[in-house]
Amino acid sequence: MALIEQLEDELARGAQCRGGRRQLHERRQDRRGARGAGTRTPRAAGPAFAADLARRHDPHQAPGYWRDLLRWLIAANTAAPAYAVDDLRRIRVPTLWIAGEDDPWFELDQPLAMKRHIPGAELLIVNHAGHGPQQTHPHLVGPAIAAFLTRSDARQHP
Repeated sequence: MALIEQLEDELARGAQCRGGRRQLHERRQDRRGARGAGTRTPRAAGPAFAADLARRHDPHQAPGYWRDLLRWLIAANTAAPAYAVDDLRRIRVPTLWIAGEDDPWFELDQPLAMKRHIPGAELLIVNHAGHGPQQTHPHLVGPAIAAFLTRSDARQHP
């Protein structure tokens, strides 16, 4: 569980992911038994959180992959630069943001701001979906990706 505690420390020190910080705050509030009104249900701390990560990520990679993922998250949140609006405006490739309405890691204002600042970017918000709507709602996300690729190809090759 040391990796989880290290991730929590990094997020608490000002990680790039505001949604992650929010979830961390909710988890800490939940541990104290003082969950605020209107907050999303946080994941359980400790072994349950690790088991959830393993369930979500190990089958697609290898047993224990979730540990590598946490190491990457720690490194990304401590070393990765935050992108400025000017950086986003320079992106010239077709961009589709896909977000779950109930994602506990990312607040919707993040993909909304990115869509607003990346020229021609599109955003799909999947209702009643958490993190990874492409896995939980493939019947909605798959056709949306196909349509986006068709539109993008038509724009680049009129």
